[in-house]
Order: sequence, then structure tokens, then C-alpha cells
Amino acid sequence: MPFRNIVVAIDFSDESAAALDKAIEIAKESGGALHLINAYQVIAATPPMMGVGIPADLVSSLRDASSKQLSEWVDKAEKAGVTAHGHLSPASPSLAIET
Repeated sequence: MPFRNIVVAIDFSDESAAALDKAIEIAKESGGALHLINAYQVIAATPPMMGVGIPADLVSSLRDASSKQLSEWVDKAEKAGVTAHGHLSPASPSLAIET
């Protein structure tokens, strides 16, 4: 039975690059579409009650950098001849994959 949708969790590491390459192979064989998911959840090292927050510009910079790199990975998959969609999420990785 061919795969119609193939989910690839991406953190831009060498390991996720290898996972993308394998997913591209599977998508080519099955005609399925890739869904590349990157979760960029930022976790504060101190509890919010201590009055220390995460600067909005840090979160924005992280989101923008992740979005740019995710687009490059989607382009790589499309240039290999498969349909690919990028999904960027500020949630935890498990929630990002689940939704």
C-alpha cells in the first residue's frame, strides 16, 4: 500500500537531513507528499513567576530563521521531484507532529 502523506520531523540536524533523504526516496516510490514539520518551542529557564520572560525579538528571530531553513528543505524535496509542504510550529515537537 503506497504512502500518501509522509511526515518528517525536522530539526535541521544531520540526522534529520538523512531522514529527509530517506523520506524523499519513499515519496518517489509511492507518489506520496512530504510534510516537513519543525517545532521551535522556546522554553524559559526560569519560572514565569520570577518576572523573567523570553524577549519577543528572540522568539521572532528564531521563527524567522526556522522558516527560512524549512523553506530551503522544502525546495530540496521539490527539486527532487516530490510534493512537499513545510509546517512551522511554536508548539512542542510532540504537539506539532500530532496536529
